[in-house]
Amino acid sequence: VWLERSSHAAQAGGPLQGSLPLLHVRQALEQLDAAGRGRVAALCTGTGPDGVSLARWLDATLSSLHLALAFAQQLAADVPGGSGRSGRGDVRHAQGLLRHSEHMLCTLLAMLRRLEEGGASAAGWAAVLRAHPPEALLARADAAALWRAHFPGRLRAGPGQLAAALQRAGGLCQEDSKQLLAWMSLAGSGGGEAELELADAAPLLDGLGPSGAADFCAGRLDPCGAPPLFGAAGLGGGR
Repeated sequence: VWLERSSHAAQAGGPLQGSLPLLHVRQALEQLDAAGRGRVAALCTGTGPDGVSLARWLDATLSSLHLALAFAQQLAADVPGGSGRSGRGDVRHAQGLLRHSEHMLCTLLAMLRRLEEGGASAAGWAAVLRAHPPEALLARADAAALWRAHFPGRLRAGPGQLAAALQRAGGLCQEDSKQLLAWMSLAGSGGGEAELELADAAPLLDGLGPSGAADFCAGRLDPCGAPPLFGAAGLGGGR
C-alpha cells in the first residue's frame, strides 16, 4: 500500500518538482516495484529475524516517504507565486525529508540486491552486512557512531544494552535513558528477552540525536522546534 501511494505521489510531482529531489525518489520506487513484492518478501522471510527487521525498515521508509511527499504536495500552492504562506524554509524542510527517505530507500535497495546475489541464507546475509552495515541506514553521524560502536552488524538490541550504550556514549543519565526507552515502547519489558528494532529506535535517535531525543522524551524540547527529519522519521516509524 505504501509503495503504491508513494509511487503515485512521486509521479504526480506538482509545482515543486523543480525544487525538490523527486527524480531519484521516483527511480528508487520504480526499482523497488520492478523487484516484485513476492521476491522482496521471499528475500526477507528467508533470512530469519534479520530479514523481518529489514522488512520493518522498508515499511517504515515507505510510510515516511509517503508522508514527506504529502507534505511537499501541501506546499505546492504556497511556493513563490502561489496563494499560500509557506516560504523557502518549508521547501528546505521538504527537501531534507525527501533526501532522508531517499537515502534509506536506496540503502535498502542495495541491501536487497546484495541479498539476492548471495542468496537468502545466513552466508548471504553476512555478505550484505559486510557491504552495508546497519548504521548505513542512519543519517546522523552521532546516531550511526553510537550504533556502530555498541551494536556492530546488528539490527536489534536489548533495551538494557541500549540504555547502557546511551549512558556511556550519549552522555545520558539513567533517568533520561529510561524516558527514551519508554518512548520506544519497551519500558514494560523489564530488560528481558524483548529486543528493540533499530527501525524503531531510529525515529528518535536519527531524528534528534541521542541527547536531543532524551530532551524531547523528558519534555525539555519543544517538538514544534524539532528538526524536519524528526517529523518524517517519527511519523513513518509509527511513534
